[in-house]
Amino acid sequence: AETSVIVTLRNDSERTIRFQLTANTWSQDDEGRWMLGKTTDIVIYPPLVSVAAHESKRIRIGTQAQSRALEAAYRLFVEELPDESSAPNGGRAIQVRARIGIPIFVQMPKAKALPSIESFSVQDGQIEFAIRNSGSAHTIIQSLALRGVGTNGTQLFENTATGGYLLAQRRQ
Repeated sequence: AETSVIVTLRNDSERTIRFQLTANTWSQDDEGRWMLGKTTDIVIYPPLVSVAAHESKRIRIGTQAQSRALEAAYRLFVEELPDESSAPNGGRAIQVRARIGIPIFVQMPKAKALPSIESFSVQDGQIEFAIRNSGSAHTIIQSLALRGVGTNGTQLFENTATGGYLLAQRRQ
C-alpha cells in the first residue's frame, strides 16, 4: 500500500563517498538475460548524494507508476562516483568503485507467482525444459535439481543449477 520507501546508504570507510542513484525498467528475455530501459515511473530523492566517513544518508524512493494487473519490475542502481581527491599526479592508478543493482517491484494487492515446468523433452541423451511464471508477481528460484532414477529406484544421475529471478509472465 506504500508508494515510497526509504533506503539508507551507510559509509563505513574513512573518506567521503559520492553516489549517484538511477532507476531502470527491468525485464527478461526468454534466456533470463536482463533488459534495462529508461523510466520515469521511479522517483529518487536526492539522486546525487555525498556520505561522509562513518555517516549514513536516507534516500526516498517513490513510484508514479499507474495501477496495472502485472507487477512492474525495476532496478535501482547505486553507483559510487570517482573520488577526485585521490586522482594520481601524472601516474597511473586503479580505482575500484561499487555499483549495486537493487530490484524494485511495484505490485497490486493479491499479486502471486505461479511457476511451472513446461516443454520437458529428452532427445539424444539431452534433457531440456523451460520454467514459466504464469503469475502476476515475480518469483525467486533458489536452485534447480534434476535427478534421474532407474526402474529399480537407483539414482542414475543428478544435476543442479542455481536459479535467480523469474519475472511475472516470463519464461526461461
